[in-house]
Amino acid sequence: MTASVSQPQEVARTYRGISIRNIWLLLLYASDLFSEVEYRRKAQGREETPDDILEVIAEILVYFVREKLMRGLTRSCIPRQADLSRVRGSIDMLRTERRQLLAKGRVACRFHEPSLNTPRNRLIKVALEKGAQLKNLSINKSTSSIRKKCRDYSSLLYRMGVVGDLPDRATLSKEVYGINDKEDRQAVAAARLLLDMSMPDDQAGNESLLSPEETNEWLRKLFENAVRGFYNVAVSDHWHVSKTNVIQEWPMSIDEKSATIERYLPKMELDIVLTSKERQEKIVIDTKFTSLLKPGWYRNKTLNSAHIYQMYAYLRSQEKPNSIIDNHSKGILLHPVTDRDEKFALTMQGHTFIFATVNLNAPAKDIRSALLELVV
Repeated sequence: MTASVSQPQEVARTYRGISIRNIWLLLLYASDLFSEVEYRRKAQGREETPDDILEVIAEILVYFVREKLMRGLTRSCIPRQADLSRVRGSIDMLRTERRQLLAKGRVACRFHEPSLNTPRNRLIKVALEKGAQLKNLSINKSTSSIRKKCRDYSSLLYRMGVVGDLPDRATLSKEVYGINDKEDRQAVAAARLLLDMSMPDDQAGNESLLSPEETNEWLRKLFENAVRGFYNVAVSDHWHVSKTNVIQEWPMSIDEKSATIERYLPKMELDIVLTSKERQEKIVIDTKFTSLLKPGWYRNKTLNSAHIYQMYAYLRSQEKPNSIIDNHSKGILLHPVTDRDEKFALTMQGHTFIFATVNLNAPAKDIRSALLELVV
């Protein structure tokens, strides 16, 4: 993503028609950091000012890095190869013979060596470097102090041997966190969010955004994860919110002649499920990154029939005798828009179906209100 503006203070930056500030808001809700109690305390009421959110995230990153340095950076065993004067690890016989190392009193070895230059530490160092360069933050004493701490800690990590570029997402996905790696997980979450939210500065010209893939698929998943993350924090006192997508089984009895039908039945994968034993309620939310209404054959606008059938199958297939939760569950088809909100509802065969939109160009407080109104 690039940005080129001549009067940055007067031009609203957008990405695919969505305000950049609300892209930041989605990134915030979708992040692991948003569920942290300490973070929620710091960020409370700041959704309307994303520049302040960047400052808070940089401050939280500095805090966790300081905690990590006090306890010691996490080391990892990195594979290495070297020609040594004594055996260490296993011997590389082919390299030893090819280079005639034995005649020189050396032997080629493969071994693992403890190192601080791990992917997670490199990610944190790059995020600190970005925090020291942020120009979106308002200039004040607090911001200057945070930038200086980011710069000092990134320099310290470099002197400790943490070098190299930002690891790719495939490498970071292989990182395994132990039971004592709480600070690592929190620091990595803050680093990821800071890098994802980093924007080109407000000067004329082009600068690449350190963000995930610029695709509609990325936006679709971001919207889904943001809605899940928001509900996981905002309504957790009364609802249990699924952490990931939920796979739902088809209720059926299979005889010998149709035993192979399971191979061909479509998978029922629910985006977000909210359940409340206290209220005896269940809500299934399916996020759709498409228009709520589309042109029809006999009318100008109509709801998407495939989406209706899909939600109908989600709800009716799970009905059980004497189950209030499953027999009266609610289904919400949620669509993002960039203009005005719309909402339609109906009750059919004991289930409430809601077709709603959320305006991603609205102020953050309106987005929060629209999401909360769907589940109250």
